[in-house]
Amino acid sequence: GKDYFWPKTGYLTFIGWAPATVNATFDTSSNKMQIGFGDGTTDLLVTDIVEDKTANEHIYNHDGVPMLFHHILSKVSFKAKAKSGMDDDGIKHHIVITSLDLKSITINGTYTLSLQASDPVKGSWGTSGGENNKPVYSLSNYTTQDTGATFANVTEEINGTASPLGSEFFAIPQNFTSNAKVSIKYVIYYCNSAGTILDKHDKTAEAEEFILNSFTSSGSQITSWVQNKTYTYTIVIDPNSDQKITFDPVVENWENNTVDDKEN
Repeated sequence: GKDYFWPKTGYLTFIGWAPATVNATFDTSSNKMQIGFGDGTTDLLVTDIVEDKTANEHIYNHDGVPMLFHHILSKVSFKAKAKSGMDDDGIKHHIVITSLDLKSITINGTYTLSLQASDPVKGSWGTSGGENNKPVYSLSNYTTQDTGATFANVTEEINGTASPLGSEFFAIPQNFTSNAKVSIKYVIYYCNSAGTILDKHDKTAEAEEFILNSFTSSGSQITSWVQNKTYTYTIVIDPNSDQKITFDPVVENWENNTVDDKEN
């Protein structure tokens, strides 16, 4: 909110974080910075430590203190789609997912970064609050339709195009315990050409659960969420298979962020 000027003698060292509303605390006795996390909706970024500067530099986009921001969280999202060709057997299938929850994951923690000049600029997450459940998606007040009735269209029905289940969220980087699971409730309707419900596979009362560290991406097992990576889990439901649900996860890196100078 005001101008600052370079000193005529000595040096300045900088560190930045975003968003500005985050409460970063400093422990001068151990020379560490800490940031708490627990809401799942805010992206957190921290810069490299910029040491011993005496003037503006032109390293990224503009003249100024060269501050490179890094994501310190993981980003996770879930999508769902039906397997292609599912109606080739002459039966019309309708799929409705009613809820998706994560079981026994860490949602609260504190990021600690050493500010010692000799230490690498890499923080670590300490967790608190134990293992928690996290609701990801819910189709509230949904009532399953009865066999023999004419199927009534559902706006949230799953089709052949992957569609989001809830919003993407930010998560504390963590290793999964054996208790960490994806819990899904859904129903599959089997209808004839007239739309009559001939049968249904109803899992809206008792969820199907999948161990979170059992999924793979490009052949590699996903046993953790890593800082600065995006995890997209696509649920594929095949009504004609004994194994009704499969997952197709994708892991990607976030790009580093630089922020333009701003003069006030």
